[in-house]
Amino acid sequence: MPRFFGQYLLEKGLLTREQLLNAINYQKSKVQRLGELALSKGFLTQEDLVRIHAEQQRTDMMFGELAVQLGLLSAAQLSELVTMQKASHIYLGQAITDLNYLTMDQIELELRIYQEEESTAGAEELKALDALSGTPEGQIFFTFVDLTIKMYRRIADILVKLGEAREEKGYTVNSFLSNLIQFRGDYECKFLMKMSKNVASRIAERFLKTTDPEEYLVIDATCEFLNIVCGNVSAKLMQMGKNVEISAPQPIRMVDREVIEFKPSESATVFPLFTTEGFAEIQIIRKGSGRE
Repeated sequence: MPRFFGQYLLEKGLLTREQLLNAINYQKSKVQRLGELALSKGFLTQEDLVRIHAEQQRTDMMFGELAVQLGLLSAAQLSELVTMQKASHIYLGQAITDLNYLTMDQIELELRIYQEEESTAGAEELKALDALSGTPEGQIFFTFVDLTIKMYRRIADILVKLGEAREEKGYTVNSFLSNLIQFRGDYECKFLMKMSKNVASRIAERFLKTTDPEEYLVIDATCEFLNIVCGNVSAKLMQMGKNVEISAPQPIRMVDREVIEFKPSESATVFPLFTTEGFAEIQIIRKGSGRE
């Protein structure tokens, strides 16, 4: 899934997935190919292009690199062509406006909000996580917490203040609703998100664009919300060099299970979230040094 500013617009509901992919494809279509530029500059002939493309079928080399190796382009000529190619690039915002999905005023406003969020969001989180920063998992914890808080803001328009982290073993008391996702691979844990009724309902209302949704819709919406959070987390972990997979969310209602028990070998790092809609909490449950 496309991320960064395009992902931000998608999560805020300003673009549909189809519109975003259309804009990205339109953006790509505007970039001129190196071969076309080389032809227009007289650096290569049509026969040279055929030769380079034929060689590319047998190698994994890029067009420009192969053209230089074959002696058909000089390094200086390739540099000039790359500069011309970069100049033909248009930004995603321009592609979106060209396709009449949003106005330039909307793009500029949302870009300012996005940049402010990216530069300032996490300041309090970093402060609260300072005590954990010396641990090997400190950056991973921050990734979970930071992206959870951003998704609360973007998708549900819920502002969050992070409380002081603590450790739990044995069990945790359920809230109105909890959702659990399993991370497997290079980093294995269970990610548990607990939320009050008001928080869960707000997520569902914003997600479904409706008021007073039935409970089964609230459960579905919070599961999808957690899917988005953990999808972003897994993408970030992959950028950090960790290959991970996530399971489908498992909803746990308080009316069904008041206490969620951990295995004897598990412990949880708990991050309270104080929101404009009520209390929520996330827990990262991992295997400890004990034995089952």
